[in-house]
Order: sequence, then C-alpha cells, then structure tokens
Amino acid sequence: MKKEERQQLHPQPYYIPLFLHSTKGHEVGKPRLLIVTPTVPDQACGKAHRIGRVRVQSTVFPLYRLHIAVEGRPDQAMLPDLFVLVNGCFVEYADWSATNMS
Repeated sequence: MKKEERQQLHPQPYYIPLFLHSTKGHEVGKPRLLIVTPTVPDQACGKAHRIGRVRVQSTVFPLYRLHIAVEGRPDQAMLPDLFVLVNGCFVEYADWSATNMS
C-alpha cells in the first residue's frame, strides 16, 4: 500500500509546538520543544528533539524527531520520520524536501 493510500485510510495527526521557548536537552544547543495537537492545544502530548539541520539555499532549517506520549505506557514512542517546523507546524521532512530541495 502506498503512503498516500495509508494517509487516506488513517490520517496522521499533526503536531505544533506548545511554545517556542525551548528547554535545554542533555546536549548544549539541542533544544526540546513541547508539542500539542490542534484538537487539544493546551495539553502537551510529547516532545520534539532537535537532532540536526538542513540548509536550503541560504536558510537553515532544524530537523526534529517527535516523541509522543502513549496512553498506558510510562515512556514515549518516537515517530519514525524526521520533521521540520514550517509555518508553526511540524511537517515530514521527506514530503517537505521533495518540494523544497529541487
């Protein structure tokens, strides 16, 4: 099944930062952002960990891994994709780069 077909059957929620003030992670310069879904904007559902960056022309975009709280589990699940923050919303890097890197 293609990715587009999976997304039509099971639309993936999207995530936004709760606030843009970061909490420092265990490494200097690797901030974490609390994230929320638009349906519950006042309750954090996970964290976005900045893991690197990508340059497009003269602009640098941070790359993130999203860690989402899973009900009934003490730890968080890491989503398998990389994400960039575009216009206040986390977007899958693979989809974003297909249109912005060419």
